[in-house]
Amino acid sequence: MKKRNVKQARLLEIYRRQDSVAWGPKYVPAQLASKTEAPKISRNGELPSLKLQRMLHAMSGPELDVFPLAMYHPALIDFKEGMIMQVEASDHPLVGHRKAIGLQLPTTSGTDAIVERLGFHGRHPRIRAEDRDEEGNIFRFWAPWPWILDPMLFLEDAQGPYCISWDIKRSSHDHGMPGPGDYTERQSPRAIEKAKIRDLVYQEYMRELNIRIVRVAQTDIPRSLATNLRHLLIQHAQLPDIDPVLHGEMLLALDDAFRRGNPPIEVMADFAKSGVTPRLVMHCLEHAIFERRIRVDLYQRCMPDRPMIPEQKDVLVEFSHWFER
Repeated sequence: MKKRNVKQARLLEIYRRQDSVAWGPKYVPAQLASKTEAPKISRNGELPSLKLQRMLHAMSGPELDVFPLAMYHPALIDFKEGMIMQVEASDHPLVGHRKAIGLQLPTTSGTDAIVERLGFHGRHPRIRAEDRDEEGNIFRFWAPWPWILDPMLFLEDAQGPYCISWDIKRSSHDHGMPGPGDYTERQSPRAIEKAKIRDLVYQEYMRELNIRIVRVAQTDIPRSLATNLRHLLIQHAQLPDIDPVLHGEMLLALDDAFRRGNPPIEVMADFAKSGVTPRLVMHCLEHAIFERRIRVDLYQRCMPDRPMIPEQKDVLVEFSHWFER
């Protein structure tokens, strides 16, 4: 297949995924963490989300580190990684959500119009595409290529639902700069100018929609916290089917052990008499920790043979500026 046809097929697939409004398990990102679509230069992968009932597609190491923190927030009502900035005039991202019914939401003029308005005439990314007219003749044209966003978070507070846009980079110095790649190419004037245009369009796009941009840096989240939250997210999504009565009894016992300063292994020993495996007890504990039922210190892994350390500081308070309107 010709390179032109491959690009056009990819563009059509992006629009197929993004044209309809979808929520929760039905949402499909424009870009997947697969061998054929994810950037080869960066670390990518999938993360399971019980809350959304689907896999999250992280395109980089920084995204793998910060996605779990978003899933941990109880105010999160949805999460869309890999959304596109709409090329043409479009509705607010909240339109279509059941919690946004009746709200008067702003719209965007679209990136094509924004590029021109900002004075970057002809600088919107485009590809050479082809189609057929009514008589079957092939004609070629320049089709706009949409910019793909980092995740959009959908949250709810006392005022109602709202969105924030996370711009995720390795460090605070990387915002508005070219992404991962060959160092020489990234430092070229052309690459820097393209990144600058993209960032200015991004800022204006979100200004039109009244959506706050949060500049998230991987270096701002401690490695121990990121690693622990990712482990808990995975465990949270993989809890086996348990009898509700048994599950409730284990949670009560684990909570009692937590308050008394006893290690989980003591609860494991008690339930082992009834045939419950230690792994299942630990799984229930980690599930409860991620749901904020048992508030342990998230900066270190909870070990079976050690007392559970109470929360010293709430990570949602510490990172509250990442979730504010």
